[in-house]
This record gives sequence, structure tokens and C-alpha cells, in this order.
Amino acid sequence: MKVLINISAALVCLIVGYLIGSISNSIIIGRLVYHQDPRDAGSRNAGGTNAGRLWGRKMGFFIIALDMIKVILPLWLMWSLLTFIKFDGTALMPSGMEFVNGEIADYTIPWPVYWLSILGTVVGHCYPVYYGFRGGKGVSSFYGVLIGGCWVNFVVTGVTFMITIGAKHYVSLASVVSSIVGTIFSWVWAILIECGVFSSHPTLMFIPTYGTTLYCNYVLAICLTIMMVILIVKHIPNMKRIRKGEENKITWLKER
Repeated sequence: MKVLINISAALVCLIVGYLIGSISNSIIIGRLVYHQDPRDAGSRNAGGTNAGRLWGRKMGFFIIALDMIKVILPLWLMWSLLTFIKFDGTALMPSGMEFVNGEIADYTIPWPVYWLSILGTVVGHCYPVYYGFRGGKGVSSFYGVLIGGCWVNFVVTGVTFMITIGAKHYVSLASVVSSIVGTIFSWVWAILIECGVFSSHPTLMFIPTYGTTLYCNYVLAICLTIMMVILIVKHIPNMKRIRKGEENKITWLKER
């Protein structure tokens, strides 16, 4: 029974994340406000960068923010449901501190399954079921995961993004490089947890998160790795254009 519940919880997290991720903010706003599908102009994708290119900096940032929130919502929704809703008097999943202390034997789901919702969201963002599986490239989704679940990683990755874009002026290159850095950071943190580096001061391991809530172990690292691969695959055409000197450099960030 426990195995079935674990599989069911994993599927629910993936499906909920995917269905929410498939809601394309740029397509909805483009059609309602500008009577234009962003996939028909500019770089022909439903991401925030293309939205900024087509409709201006403010709208671009607005859509990027919405896409980040789109990832944060299912993550915290699934965490809340699995942590607080009780079945037979017990929650399905341990709290973050109980994970650290190894107090997981009495729980049906002894691993942070809620991280699978972020994987579902980025797949939905890139391949939305509502829009013919043609969506964005996953950059905003990747950053949404970090700002909503691991803010220290968000800072590290964000600084990497800004340095790269400041030096090369290619959003695509900055996105790829920063996603690699963010994924490496997640693995380093997960390894530190698994090796018991924080065993004497367990609260230190919650510095990247928001208190003793989310548990940033190898499950998050695996999900970010898959997200990174999707992001890189989506940017292969951009990398080819950079090599040929044909990729457009970002200009709308400088608009007033």
C-alpha cells in the first residue's frame, strides 16, 4: 500500500505541476492585449524574453514574474497538502526538520516528493498541452524554482546570469550557463546533506530555503538536472546561431 501511495503522490505532483505549467502567460496576454501570438513573431517562442522583445521591457518582466510564480504555486501547494493534511491522524510526509533528524519511519512518504511538481511545471511550460505543445524555453521556470525553493541558489545563479549577459549580451548563453551553475550548486548542497556536514548544526542546512520547510536534498538536484537538460536542448538552435554570429543580442533590457 505504501508503494502505491508513493507512486500516486509522485504522479499527482507531476500532473498538477504539468497542468499549471501548461498555462502560458505570454500567449494569454498576447492574444488578449496585443491580439498576437508570441510564437508567430520575434524568436517565435512563448517566453518572457520574446515577450519583452515584442511588447516592451515592462511587459517582458511582468510575464517573467508570472512564469516564476507559476512554478512556485504548485511546489508550495503540494508541500502544504502532503505536510499538513492528516490521514489517520498522521501527515503523509515528514517536515523538513524530521527529514534531517531521520524521523521518517512512521510516515507513508519518506522523501520530498513535492519537488516533482517543479519538474512537471517546466515540462508544461516548454510543452504546454493547451497550446499544441509549443511553449517557452524553461528559463523563467528554472529561476522560479530557485526563488521559491532555494533563494541562496537563486542569488548565485542570478549573479552568474547577470555577469554572463553583461559580458556577452546573449540571453540564451546566460540562461544555459546559469542553469548549469544552479544545478551544480544543488548537487553540492545535496552531497553536503547526505555526508552529514550539517549533523552538528542541522538548522544551517535550511539557510537556502525559508526556514525548516523544504528539504533540498538529491531529489531537488535530480529535478534541476532534468530541467537543465530540457533548457539546454531548447537552446541548441541559439547556441548554433551564436557560433555563426547570427544570434540577436538583448537590447530591450536597456529600454526606458
